[in-house]
Amino acid sequence: MRKLVGKESSELLWSFIALFLLGFFLLNPILIYVSLIPLLTMFFGLMFDQPKNVKVERLLSKRSLTVGGVLEVSVKISIQDGVGKVIVYDDLPECFKVVEGSNRIVVWKSLRRKLKASFSYKVKCLKRGSYILPATKWVSEHPLGLKKRIWGDGKNSIRISVYLNLSTLEIFKSRYAVNLPSPPTMRISRIGHPSTDFKDIRRYVFGDSVKSINWKATARRLLTVLDLPLVNEYEREGKETVWIFLNASKDLESSSGFKDMFEHLVTAAASIAFYYLNKNCRVGMYIYNGGKQVIQPSYSKRRIRDLVRKLSNLETYSEVEGLDNAVKRCKLFLCKHTPLYIIVTSLYKEDHKSFFSGLRDILTTVRDAKRRPLITVVNVQPYGTLAQEGFYERNAATLLRLRESKLSYAIRRLGVRIIDWDPANQKIGNVVFGGTRS
Repeated sequence: MRKLVGKESSELLWSFIALFLLGFFLLNPILIYVSLIPLLTMFFGLMFDQPKNVKVERLLSKRSLTVGGVLEVSVKISIQDGVGKVIVYDDLPECFKVVEGSNRIVVWKSLRRKLKASFSYKVKCLKRGSYILPATKWVSEHPLGLKKRIWGDGKNSIRISVYLNLSTLEIFKSRYAVNLPSPPTMRISRIGHPSTDFKDIRRYVFGDSVKSINWKATARRLLTVLDLPLVNEYEREGKETVWIFLNASKDLESSSGFKDMFEHLVTAAASIAFYYLNKNCRVGMYIYNGGKQVIQPSYSKRRIRDLVRKLSNLETYSEVEGLDNAVKRCKLFLCKHTPLYIIVTSLYKEDHKSFFSGLRDILTTVRDAKRRPLITVVNVQPYGTLAQEGFYERNAATLLRLRESKLSYAIRRLGVRIIDWDPANQKIGNVVFGGTRS
């Protein structure tokens, strides 16, 4: 009884006792008769149960989408027994925003045998990653509130993967990036030694080696005796190498004004990698302050989706490594290939001593002045976001910008190019293809 009755039942019981005793001691039959009202209300109310058997079925339009994509969710409800109010709702992750409909519904279950209802809504995901959509929850209440609420869920949790939007990277495919260093095409070898990176399958032409013939593919495609065999084509060695350092510090998403700032860093890194891969460059990446993750260099365009998939699952770390330690870990490779360097970070949150030490280490990897390494820093700035929050934040953003300008001047004196990007005021495409260059 204690597990079933609610607070209202206890109040009705005490009301009956109080009125009955008051009428008994005052010899007032009216109060005694009135005391029967809460007693009878409690008695007849406890004869009915609130809904206990609630079945929930949830359907999703897709289980993987891109950042900014819309996901449609429809929920079907079936209530078998009981009478009372039932609330059904979905608890959404913080980065999911409802753009149409509602993610909850309130229904009334009458004395009919069965009730069916449904609701649907659309959500937009603002952050890449892998998320678990919790099971649809429901809570049922007694019509008179005489029994405690019953909580339950549909046991239908689903994992959703959110990737970077490849369509936003397509603008980097055929255009010329003014601010990024252009890869010297003279280094791209057309007759170099074939590497082990597979490029494509094509028809045999005069001069191809017999060893390159793909006999299995030829047997499947061969229709007549006169058809030419198919050969495996591999990428040629000697292409320009681009090495990207990406800052994945935990501070980039935990500070005021840095909401979604790490997402902008990942977008910038993916856009730059996409651009150079389409320029037939070998692109590699090291994620410092982020678990020492390395993405090996590759110039195959087939690796673009693999790179996007890895960056989509990237998270920030509380580990402090610094650019100098990152350069030391990659120094053997950097000395061997002499790549173009792209550092994607926010100078506002960089350790200045470690950052300058890392830049000097890069500059000393090649001592030949004719092969001086090209270094570009893509600086993601939070000042536009800070200025939108209020008067004091706007003044603070101005002071921080002045503080950063001194750091930028010292970096430029080392021969390093800086590209400033404020996501609140600019798009990454405008910055790369014709924004302000320092």
